[in-house]
Amino acid sequence: MLVKSRGIVLSSIKYSESSIITKIYTEEFGMLSFMVRGVRKRKARISASFFQAFTLLNMDISYKPKSNLQNIKELGLAQRTDSLHSDIRKSTIALFLAEILHKSLEEEMQDKSLFDFLQTTISFLDSMESSLANFHLIFMLQLSKYLGFYPSETIGANQQYFNMESGIFESNPYSDQFLNVEQSDNLKSLMKLSYLDRELFNISSSQRRNLLNELIRYYQLHLPGMGRISSQEVLESVFK
Repeated sequence: MLVKSRGIVLSSIKYSESSIITKIYTEEFGMLSFMVRGVRKRKARISASFFQAFTLLNMDISYKPKSNLQNIKELGLAQRTDSLHSDIRKSTIALFLAEILHKSLEEEMQDKSLFDFLQTTISFLDSMESSLANFHLIFMLQLSKYLGFYPSETIGANQQYFNMESGIFESNPYSDQFLNVEQSDNLKSLMKLSYLDRELFNISSSQRRNLLNELIRYYQLHLPGMGRISSQEVLESVFK
């Protein structure tokens, strides 16, 4: 059946000399894999640039239930996001966040509120001109709400340590799955922030790197199949 849907490109890999397989998070069906033929030809009807991470698309999908690879009949940009691909800082963030999504979302996990959150995130990142260093941390924490393991906001005066297994702040750390006091305090501060007030999160580059490592470990605890995030090293080198 032919279905119109908005989509967000997460990843693309070369399939043959002229084709690619791309993962796209769609508004109508969640994450789908598509075969796009001929896109790498010199005079391709559809530009390969449409399949860069975090490109926003309007698509006509020839959808086949239970098929591993779907087909795109028609495609166009839903919104121009040129700076995501011309600004090295933004393109690095986009690649990292797209990999987090690719490894976090299940196939065909539809969630229109999540799609709207991602579209808003991409638009905001494209419009930003400064203070990018904390953006990915805020994103990961906000995304955990949609994935079902956002930290508990009920925090007592003596609950100084964050338990990454339970997602609760506690008073006594009793395993290696607890953050220390500094890490826990940084997480509490991060929970109070939105993209708009990201400048208020004033931490050093080493603290930022450490907190990112722990957020990734938090995801890996709650999403056992997530694995290693290969774009993390590039991200950290850009913002060191």
